[in-house]
Amino acid sequence: MKRFPLSLTLTLALAFVLLRALPNLSYPIGRDQSTYAVIAQGLLHGKQLYRDLWDMKPPGIFYLYIPFVGLLGNVSWLVGLIDIVWLLAVSYALYRFAEPFVGEAAAVLAVVVYACWHCRAGYVNAGQPEDFLTLFVLLAYLAVPREERLAKSRLLVAGLLFGAAFWVKYNAIVFLPLLIVIPYVDWKLLDSAPPRFGLRVPVRKWLRSVAILLVGFALAVGLVLALFGLAGLWTILWQSHLEMLLKYGVSPIRRVHGYWLILIIRTLYVLGPSLLASVIALKVASAKKELSRAAPICLAAAVGYGTAAAQVRLAPYAFETCYPFFAIVWGYLGMCAYESIRRLWGNYRAQGRRTALILTKAGVAVTLGVLVLYEAQNIAGRYRDLDAWRRNPDQFFIHYSGQFPIEHLASQVHMIHLLKQHSSAGDDLFVWGAYPLLYYRTGLTPATRFIVNFPFIAPWGPAIWRKQLLTTLQKSPPSFIVVGKHDQLPSVTFTQMDSQQYLKEFPQLSNFIHGRYKLVATLTDFVLYQREQPNDLRAKRVRQ
Repeated sequence: MKRFPLSLTLTLALAFVLLRALPNLSYPIGRDQSTYAVIAQGLLHGKQLYRDLWDMKPPGIFYLYIPFVGLLGNVSWLVGLIDIVWLLAVSYALYRFAEPFVGEAAAVLAVVVYACWHCRAGYVNAGQPEDFLTLFVLLAYLAVPREERLAKSRLLVAGLLFGAAFWVKYNAIVFLPLLIVIPYVDWKLLDSAPPRFGLRVPVRKWLRSVAILLVGFALAVGLVLALFGLAGLWTILWQSHLEMLLKYGVSPIRRVHGYWLILIIRTLYVLGPSLLASVIALKVASAKKELSRAAPICLAAAVGYGTAAAQVRLAPYAFETCYPFFAIVWGYLGMCAYESIRRLWGNYRAQGRRTALILTKAGVAVTLGVLVLYEAQNIAGRYRDLDAWRRNPDQFFIHYSGQFPIEHLASQVHMIHLLKQHSSAGDDLFVWGAYPLLYYRTGLTPATRFIVNFPFIAPWGPAIWRKQLLTTLQKSPPSFIVVGKHDQLPSVTFTQMDSQQYLKEFPQLSNFIHGRYKLVATLTDFVLYQREQPNDLRAKRVRQ
């Protein structure tokens, strides 16, 4: 009899995920996510990626935002809703991946652990390409047939899903062993004496399966390239994206002194306990003669970390590619600990050691109580945040704790109000900084294809883009210009100057702003300029 896809325990786990994630509706929209939203809006209105709207990311993430932006518009809870929908989907896929290896209880525990991890990480990790990459990879894994017969259609679907992951983030290619090794290895051989390694299918059949999956992957890659070619954007795709991405990607290795040491330190800081847990899990599994349970999930975690490290810049959200698999490791260890404690209690009962039994039960109860209380307080705090956001979103964001240092949410809220007060239908905006939320929340059209100014400041940006920017602005001066302050991001731009300070290095743009625009407002983190009317410009020239 075919098992119903949702067990009672999984249903309860997903209910907890929803409970844990619902306050995420109050997430602010960060710099990255607002970039995806602005570009998705432009694509909906017929603009072309990289030619009319530029960002460094592969195309997939912008198209994934299209249905949400198209249905919701420029709402403040866009990222929160995306995160809730995604977290429910990835939790189900994570359970389906883990359950055959570690069992139902450990798989459900992994779902709970991962939901808590992800939600505690905050809005910076929500709606990122790494999230969707991991979901597509897990779905591709689930599509790989487990039966002995060669199911070509399912393998093609798996390849297509893997191709979708690739177009969301190119480092998805590192996940290939998850699809072509883990499903085909006879993991039970590791528990034999002596341990052995082998496939559960003949090598020839494995090679055919891999070939079919790679055909599906090639179809997905080729289809997107063909669409860019048919739109006449192949040169743009190469020059404005792929070539730029190579320069951007290697820049930390070339310019950051001690990069590899920083990589190791950051990895240990974020994953230290989980790496130790993986070593313990393998030792425990070896002692219990069940490496078949622990080895595949530890391999998946290692591949997930390799995917994160392949990005070079290990941003906080980069680790989302390995968190789900480390959560399974913790789920497995949790169930091993539970089984060990139950055996210990059984021994105490058999030996009549009542005091030891009571003390160990009390210790376990206290430990679990502390963990539950900590998480309950965290959840309660998030629901208080949700209530405060519901009553007054702007005030909530103004006082938002835990924001990324250069977000300046309070100043952004004030600037959004100013722009709405001074603008009218048809106005456009140019932001000299990295604040695409100003475009998204005001609905003002970006005056150039550049959503952020990083390529004009960073050494990896081509000099010709400055000329292109000035040409665009001079040809059609935008209604408003916002200049950012205190927004330096040296890990990307390799300079300590903020956007306002960097205008000294870009005098042509500075002259353009101060020659054609009047100062409207100066905030802590922004300066707002409005285009002067022709009569005002003539009077200004006369005075000069």
